[in-house]
Amino acid sequence: MNEATSFAPPRMLESPKSDASRVFYGKPGEGGAGLDGELIVEFYIKPYAMEYLTQSMGFPIFQDRIWVRIVAPGNSKTMWDTLAAGIDYDTAIDPDSGEYHTTWSVLEQCANGDPSDAAKYPAAWGRFMRKGEKADDGWPIEEWGVVTRSYAESLKMLNIPTVEALAALSDNNASSIMGGRKYRDLAKAALDERQRNKIVASEQAKAARAEERSNLQEEQIKQLQSTIAQMQAQFAQGMQTSHSTANTNFTPQPQKLKSASVKTSKRTQAITAQAETAET
Repeated sequence: MNEATSFAPPRMLESPKSDASRVFYGKPGEGGAGLDGELIVEFYIKPYAMEYLTQSMGFPIFQDRIWVRIVAPGNSKTMWDTLAAGIDYDTAIDPDSGEYHTTWSVLEQCANGDPSDAAKYPAAWGRFMRKGEKADDGWPIEEWGVVTRSYAESLKMLNIPTVEALAALSDNNASSIMGGRKYRDLAKAALDERQRNKIVASEQAKAARAEERSNLQEEQIKQLQSTIAQMQAQFAQGMQTSHSTANTNFTPQPQKLKSASVKTSKRTQAITAQAETAET
């Protein structure tokens, strides 16, 4: 398909209609190279000469395009550097300045049915979308104490900048490097050991936090028990003081003897007098 039939005519600049669509404002940038699977992948922006528009307008016109650079670790002879597949481009005109700008969006799949390069290499695409953020998922080869500094520099010249890239070497590429298979296997073992150490360190940190929480809870329980004991002691002391005060203020009342009524005493005297008279 030629430029005349595939390129849409310029339109007024509009806001992108989806999160997958972006606008280039003529400021080239790079996404930062890093390991993506077993390859070193980098997306970047490079101007692309638009021959059809150049002929039509009578002056050179370029369009910013997204390119992808792919290198296999250990392969210093072959590099794939091509337009990223699965990107749809268009040109917009800034209504204020009249400048041409490139708009683009990521397609779900390419015309031949293959996934887009953005989908193939998600880690590299993520770095590109974060505006040139440096890859931070690698162990620099020069910081790995197994190899000498000079050997590390040699590996970096062979597109092996990290221990991860060294571990990702294919058999063919490892065989083409002096000591390649040996150091590739050591790199794999080192990465496995590093992962195990990370797991152990994570578990130790969890255990330390759990112990700290347990000690804190134990201390809180002790403080609560001490507070309860103090309250119980204060309550018991208050009860004892109240009981002592009640005993001190108590005054016993004298016992009252019941006496016979006056009427009952006179009747008894009359009966006694009658009995004495009868005897005489």
